[in-house]
Amino acid sequence: HLHQHPELKAFQAQKQVNESKLKQAQALQKPDWGIEVAYQHRAPEFGDMIGVQLTTEIPVFSRKRSGPLIQAALAEQNRVTADQEAKYREHLSMLDDGLADIEALNQQIKRATQMSIPYAMQKERLQLASYQAGKAKLTDVIATRQALLEQRMRLIDLQQQQSMITAQL
Repeated sequence: HLHQHPELKAFQAQKQVNESKLKQAQALQKPDWGIEVAYQHRAPEFGDMIGVQLTTEIPVFSRKRSGPLIQAALAEQNRVTADQEAKYREHLSMLDDGLADIEALNQQIKRATQMSIPYAMQKERLQLASYQAGKAKLTDVIATRQALLEQRMRLIDLQQQQSMITAQL
């Protein structure tokens, strides 16, 4: 799917334009010829006339004329190909980085949902039970509840980062 990226598809159009310029320059090296046939119906005192004309263009000094054009077209073609490959590698690197970031976020989300939040919830329940039994202070219950909420906010932040990276890819 990476080859379908609009930035990479633009290079295909540039390549086609350069290819046509190259073919045009190469065509200047080949002789061009033509044939022309004419028939003239003239007055009765003159006979009808048929004419045949052959034309040819001989590409004299074609190397001096079309050689630089061909070299320029080839150089432009090579430049576009190099630019396309560089852009492809850049997009591939961005994709790899994004996938690595998503994998790291997946691991963090998994740890948060399977370990951090359940432990914080258990700690909050135990702290509340201790408070109800008169063995803990209200500030300890509030601090434990705040720690649980911070863990949940961290999970939401991780999920948001994951969604943003996924949308960018």
